[in-house]
Amino acid sequence: MRTQIITGKDNGNVYTVSFLLSFGWMLFGPVLYLIPYIILYSRINGITIDQFVESPAFMNGSFFAQFLSYILPIALIAVVFRKVLKHDFKAFKKNALLSVAYIIGGFFIMILVSGILGTIYQALGIEGDSTNQLVIENAINSPLRIIVFLLVVFGAPIFEELIFRKFLIGFCEEKLKLNRWIALLLSATIFALIHVVTDLGSLVFFFQYFGLALVLNFSYTLSDNNIFVPMGIHFLQNLLSFIVV
Repeated sequence: MRTQIITGKDNGNVYTVSFLLSFGWMLFGPVLYLIPYIILYSRINGITIDQFVESPAFMNGSFFAQFLSYILPIALIAVVFRKVLKHDFKAFKKNALLSVAYIIGGFFIMILVSGILGTIYQALGIEGDSTNQLVIENAINSPLRIIVFLLVVFGAPIFEELIFRKFLIGFCEEKLKLNRWIALLLSATIFALIHVVTDLGSLVFFFQYFGLALVLNFSYTLSDNNIFVPMGIHFLQNLLSFIVV
């Protein structure tokens, strides 16, 4: 079974709308929460918006806005796709040992891939981290570290896996009629770009995220499109990163 049935017909359209809406919301949803905060904070403190953007308060507000923006779509997806998620959860429980093996195996493969790529970067004289990683590191030292923890360890694995595995791969296969391998590569490419595209200096870390995305995509395929397997791997990876930081 390559892609699970959602409506019994027009699954391509369902995946298309779901991907575009959720992906668009992931990119622009936080802004809807952040704009009123920026305006209000700037007026109360008597500073310009440019000054506010350069302050720690802006970073704190950005993470809080992103956290709030993840709650709504996750809740809506849980309702709209409840049958699919229930199907995946039942399959996960039915094949619990194999599912857990996929998660643990995928997690260790991720560590291996990260280590290999880190060694390559070091050999090439490439140092530092992507902007995405640096922002998280700075936010952990802020008063919002609990919010950051919930966002990074729980929110991101749930929302991003639904977008880049369930919806995007479903969109590529059901709507665009692409080969599974092409769909996996496209999904991994977009996933990696999203994590580095905010800063041209971070583009060099594209392959790091691309490699991690491939592991998630293969685990999704091996588990017969069970979304809870890549979610589990993503959760462990982000938890480890948070602990290390």
